[in-house]
Amino acid sequence: MDDDVHDGVDILSLSIGGPFENQGTLHVVAKGIPVVYAAGNDGPIAQTVENSSPWLLTVAAATIDRV
Repeated sequence: MDDDVHDGVDILSLSIGGPFENQGTLHVVAKGIPVVYAAGNDGPIAQTVENSSPWLLTVAAATIDRV
């Protein structure tokens, strides 16, 4: 992310997971670069996503049961 900021990106779109998924994003947002984060489909419950980092724009995917 440091390299991206140095290269002059306008926005970061991330789809990463794991225990350190939000690490490093706060300093990017502090520099005026919005960070969009893919939250997946796991929710804590159906039709929800979890985001504990209010500085990220969180998006989710959707599925349609066509059975």
